[in-house]
Amino acid sequence: MSMRRKCGRPPKILMVLCGIAAVFLFSAIVMLLWNAVLPDVLPVKPVSYWQAMGILVLSKILFGGFGGGRGHKNSGRGAN
Repeated sequence: MSMRRKCGRPPKILMVLCGIAAVFLFSAIVMLLWNAVLPDVLPVKPVSYWQAMGILVLSKILFGGFGGGRGHKNSGRGAN
């Protein structure tokens, strides 16, 4: 029996951990951009890391939804 790992999709736990890491990374980016740009342009206060994560989640709910990409598929019809 071969002990080599099959090539193909990574394990689900690795995908989940990468997703969680992406949320934390994007939250840091939102915080840095907000604090670097908006307090100088608009009358807003700098935000903390957790507030930036809340902004990111709120914007996902309001503008992105949680569909996971379903419903965006082409139905096979022309571009009418």
